[in-house]
Amino acid sequence: MRPVKIKLEGQFWDSQIYSGELMLIGLDGSFHRIDWNEAVDSIAKKFPLFETAVRVSFSDGELFYNPKVIKVFNDPMIKPVIINQLNSLSSADIIEKFSSRDSFWQEESLPFDFLPSDTEVYYSRFYAAGEAGLYSTTKSQMGIKKNKSDLIKHHDSNVIQVKASENASAIAIAAGNDGLFEFGFNRYERGSLKEPKHIADIPCNICDWAFQSVIGSTLIESYFVKFREEKINDKKVRVFDQIIQTNDIFGSSSDDQNFTWGSREKFYRATESGIEIVNYNGKNNKNHDTFVKKGKFLLFNKDFQQEELEDVISTGVAPFGTIIELAEKIIVLRSDGITDVFKGELVHWRIFPRSEHYSNQLHLIYENHIEIVSFVHDYFVDQDIKIFGFYR
Repeated sequence: MRPVKIKLEGQFWDSQIYSGELMLIGLDGSFHRIDWNEAVDSIAKKFPLFETAVRVSFSDGELFYNPKVIKVFNDPMIKPVIINQLNSLSSADIIEKFSSRDSFWQEESLPFDFLPSDTEVYYSRFYAAGEAGLYSTTKSQMGIKKNKSDLIKHHDSNVIQVKASENASAIAIAAGNDGLFEFGFNRYERGSLKEPKHIADIPCNICDWAFQSVIGSTLIESYFVKFREEKINDKKVRVFDQIIQTNDIFGSSSDDQNFTWGSREKFYRATESGIEIVNYNGKNNKNHDTFVKKGKFLLFNKDFQQEELEDVISTGVAPFGTIIELAEKIIVLRSDGITDVFKGELVHWRIFPRSEHYSNQLHLIYENHIEIVSFVHDYFVDQDIKIFGFYR
């Protein structure tokens, strides 16, 4: 089943979607706040033949993961209708040009004096990373012109990427040559973050969470900062365990070109001979190995040539698959075994793996528009045995 998408015209730099609100940062420093449910509703009404498919794809991405809904969906009178709508939607060309004239779209200004290298929304707080450091403000204050009273600086050095945890109540930042840091979350602190902890003095341009542990990478060198739970005074406490090199996870590789990435239970290593997959048992039960090899698969084809391995810019993992960014295309290795390729030079791209409603979305920002891509195939994939994409 092909992905479905909505194209929004405009010149944008970054996007976030959180709690029913799509937030877009403009190349000119503008900030756009869109009531996403209302916007999707306005689009759905234009396409009565697949109105339900529009809503399921873009507003209610978790719906068909619900066991009770799945039982209804599998009714032979209902399932063909929904699948037919999804197929029809995938063939539609939906192009919208919303503006502040629409009731659900507000255009304001950024409270930051820079276009961030990365952003994150965590517990209703908007975080922006850049060469000047890590800043945050409450989501409700984002875009309020000249209002910087709630703007807080959390870190001074260059921050390339910021990632919030789903399990550890913390935020990790990739700080380039300064390494990997994390900030514990405390809603009672001003700015909601504790003082930073330097968890790895190893260069880091990309980071992600594997349950309560952190993966750091420069795409040349990757490592795993493992934490464990201990019971202290009848209270579970997260404590540092060790830093594990990727060769200790996958075994040594004789290939000159290779890089590692991952999220949650899925770890990947791409080499000149294919892609290796390892499942990580974050609970670290005594009856299970921490890392379990799931096999090695052919990676290269007409869409991804072996010589392009050295051109990888960034990676990501979502429920619908794993994502690899190259200079002029995005490759999605889907959970159903199909590969999707999105060609064109990107300004930015984003996934939302922690989201309850939008974890099926991939946002692709091009020079003059953003494509909001929804993957609907993962609803029909056995979550226990899938190779690409983490368990949903």
